[in-house]
Amino acid sequence: MGIKAVAIEVFGDSELVINQLTDQYECKNDMLREYYEECQELLRSFRIATLHHIPRRHNEEANRLAQIASGYREDQEILASSEDQVVDVWRNEIASYLKNLSQKVSRKLRYKALKFVVLDDQLYYKSIDGVLLKCLNQEEARKMMCEVHEGLFGAHQSTYRMKLICHLHLLSLFIWQKLQI
Repeated sequence: MGIKAVAIEVFGDSELVINQLTDQYECKNDMLREYYEECQELLRSFRIATLHHIPRRHNEEANRLAQIASGYREDQEILASSEDQVVDVWRNEIASYLKNLSQKVSRKLRYKALKFVVLDDQLYYKSIDGVLLKCLNQEEARKMMCEVHEGLFGAHQSTYRMKLICHLHLLSLFIWQKLQI
């Protein structure tokens, strides 16, 4: 026995998805095409279907609860204290070794440290193309992801574009820190 509703009102925080479902934009991504077609089929089963875009800044609590319910993100209040301690251990070990290369450490740590450098007491990862990527702590990473996700750098981006944006953002932070000194 299905739902006998004749109308549906959909609120979404992704302007791209809402515009695709209202046929203002074309869904070009092959991976998302299947979801798009399924949504269109579901919307056609209602006589009236209204779609609204809600900016993320007005939808934070609903977004947080949906992410927790879906398993995308666990409740941060429960995991925050133990998670932060575990995450920073590897960074501290590498940074400590790079600051004092004469100390005895495992071969694995020495090998891993080859890919890192410490500048001004900050740990950086040396990428294959020679770019230094700042190793962020848990709070810095959350802030960075929120800034990128919430559109401070434009709309949702492709993987390569997103990497470039993150690199440029970190570079600008690094330059800003240098100017402050």
